[in-house]
Amino acid sequence: MDKRHSYSQEYLVDRYDRKRFCGKSGEFVNQKELSIISYFIEHTFAKNLTILDSPCGTGRVSQFLKLNGANVIGLDYSEPMLKKSLTNTGIPLIRSDMFHIPIKDVSIDCIVSLRFIFHYSNVEPVFHEAKRILRNGGVIIFDTFNWSPKANFLFKDQRVFIHSRSKVRHIMKNTGMHVVGEVHCFLVSPMLYKLLPLCIVKSLNFLEKIAPPWLFVRSFWCVRKSS
Repeated sequence: MDKRHSYSQEYLVDRYDRKRFCGKSGEFVNQKELSIISYFIEHTFAKNLTILDSPCGTGRVSQFLKLNGANVIGLDYSEPMLKKSLTNTGIPLIRSDMFHIPIKDVSIDCIVSLRFIFHYSNVEPVFHEAKRILRNGGVIIFDTFNWSPKANFLFKDQRVFIHSRSKVRHIMKNTGMHVVGEVHCFLVSPMLYKLLPLCIVKSLNFLEKIAPPWLFVRSFWCVRKSS
């Protein structure tokens, strides 16, 4: 099923955050992701940013950005997600997707796009579109999977696509953008972290400090449009 339509189902929207971020371990994963976003933004920009959160989903990231002083616009294809996001955040919202962003050229300081890229195999058009709307020196923050059982060919619905570090760098070269920050983390899928006791999750988080790079499941990237 096309992920745009999958995430437009009411039942999935209602349980989206609960399935991923509920409980102490789920909240740990949530805070870890948000802290990475914050780190990238703090080391890249001053305040008073215009940020596009896309796809914004239920507004989890948008609310965090808004509370930290950013001017946030949310974009999502799913009408139920947009309704949930409006309730949670009250920010301006657009119904579309990352392949066709109805925003004028060179008008956004930063794009945050979490839990999106790994749903698609060919993502280079996304970065061409991102580059179009970013101001010179603007960045896009996103995440990829380095490995996942869900990327196995046995999952016929293609739940996850792998985008290796070398592939990401190749795409950036093709789109005329460059990597300015990267964070590699999670020794198992974050979905599994949520199911584990918090003490084990914290132990895994400690092990990340000494684990070899090839073990990490996800990578978070900050990529800049050249001035």
